[in-house]
Amino acid sequence: MLCSVERTEECEQWVTAVKTGNQQLLGKLYDKYSPALYGVIFRITGNQKLAEETLTRTFIKAWREATKLYERDTSLFMWLINTARQSAFDAVKSTYVSSADGENKKFSENVSAFDLVFYKGLSYAEAAAALKISVEEVIINFRMKIKGLQKKNITI
Repeated sequence: MLCSVERTEECEQWVTAVKTGNQQLLGKLYDKYSPALYGVIFRITGNQKLAEETLTRTFIKAWREATKLYERDTSLFMWLINTARQSAFDAVKSTYVSSADGENKKFSENVSAFDLVFYKGLSYAEAAAALKISVEEVIINFRMKIKGLQKKNITI
């Protein structure tokens, strides 16, 4: 079972164990959280090899930055998710922004403003340029998707 999105005693114990250098715990952390993190990373990267590399980097960062995690007011799971997302964004963002000749990459009709902003890490302006719509339309589309997820009681 994963830690909740709120900071719990279980999460505090995980963080303390990582901070003390318990290498055995890193394997347990990996077993517990890697399926969920891999899913998020793969959704962002769309590439198995890149997703696997990013997952490894995420756990290395968790190991090295456990003290920063402890100082934040967040759960271990949410910190890992955010770290994984940012690592994945960094890995693929350059393929989704303007190319050297100034032409934007084309996106299929199925790609939404939400996908580009949330899963690909683009700014509203970058998503607007990629979809060839206004920034206002991107913001409206993004907010509508969030509200739709809230109505369905889905957390992202």
